Amino acid sequence: TALGPNFQTIAVIDHNQQIILSNTLRDKYMFAKLQLANYDGKLLQQVIEKNEFIFQYNQHSQDLIVYAPLQMLSKGNSLNRKFNGLIFIRYSLTSANTELRYQALFSLIKIAITLIVSLCVLTYIINRFIITPLIKLAHTTKSPDLNQCIELESTGMGEVGLLQRAFIEFAGRVKKSISTLTASEQRWLYALSGSRDGVWDWNIAEDSVYYSDRWKEMLGFNSSDIQDNIEEWESRIHSDDLIMLSQQLQLHFTGKNSFFENTHRIRCHNGDYRWVLSRGQTVSWDANGLPLRLIGTMTDVSKYKQAQERLSYQAQFDEVTLLPNRAQLLGHLKQESERAKHNDFFGALVLIECDQYKTINDLKGHFKGDQLLNANYFKDKGVATILKDEQVTKKELLNTIHRYFNNDKN
Repeated sequence: TALGPNFQTIAVIDHNQQIILSNTLRDKYMFAKLQLANYDGKLLQQVIEKNEFIFQYNQHSQDLIVYAPLQMLSKGNSLNRKFNGLIFIRYSLTSANTELRYQALFSLIKIAITLIVSLCVLTYIINRFIITPLIKLAHTTKSPDLNQCIELESTGMGEVGLLQRAFIEFAGRVKKSISTLTASEQRWLYALSGSRDGVWDWNIAEDSVYYSDRWKEMLGFNSSDIQDNIEEWESRIHSDDLIMLSQQLQLHFTGKNSFFENTHRIRCHNGDYRWVLSRGQTVSWDANGLPLRLIGTMTDVSKYKQAQERLSYQAQFDEVTLLPNRAQLLGHLKQESERAKHNDFFGALVLIECDQYKTINDLKGHFKGDQLLNANYFKDKGVATILKDEQVTKKELLNTIHRYFNNDKN
């Protein structure tokens, strides 16, 4: 009883397999092999001869079995005799195993709870200081309008916080750059809109050209009438101007001219030609120095050309008679003088004074006088009107022609 309930059997067995002592009275002097559970009689001789302990565990009954050597002294017939035996102990480990299981289960539960709590805390920290800031940062980067105020808290830890602060700084610089670029684009847009110029963007690498709506409108086309290729422009250039335009482009591409500029005629939608001024500059080059992209404008200079032609005509012809004036007459005389020298020709200069011209103006009016001077008879006859509205004598006119030819001879 003092040993406790876990001790199932404690017996002293002699070398004849007989039970000398036992915690169960009914087992005393009984044959151990037959009486004791889980007893192996084959181990008796091994324990006695080798004087060693043998331990066994019965997994089925969960018993710990111990064979311990023992020397005994027997008294009988007034003679003391020594003989060897063993102590057989069968100890039940069922309660111990159960307690260990409960302790192991309890420890496992504590470990599991600790891991779950730690995992929850770690998940909260990761979500609070890493995942949530990164998600906000990702949503912020998807903002379609960078001009809007970017609201981003710098709540991240470590590298995430550093990334947030770097992105906030970068977004500020981008916003400032976009504002500057937008203001610059607005200035150019207003300038181009005010000048009514067309814009073209030639991507040489991709063989495509962007033509603005104003460029197409200047030629009388709709936005969908012009394709994005260089042939739309080249095929409409007047044949007399195409060579000069190509030369100007080549001079710019080779770096001899920093800008491309050329005035040429271009065919409109109605078939008429219009004078335009095309100007541009290469904005990107490849590694070999070849142009990749050329951007420029097209300006309508038709009125300027007409005014230039009108001024040129007025400088050479009289407005009333439509006959060559003094400047053209002198130029014609110079050409004839040179032709006479080379071909050994002779020529004559005839001056006709209209003495009664003033009388016609006084009697019939200036309109009739202008009709007389503008008569078809004088056309294509080599006749010129000399200083019609100035008071110049014949002597002064001859002196002017004389000085001209003397300088030409010198």
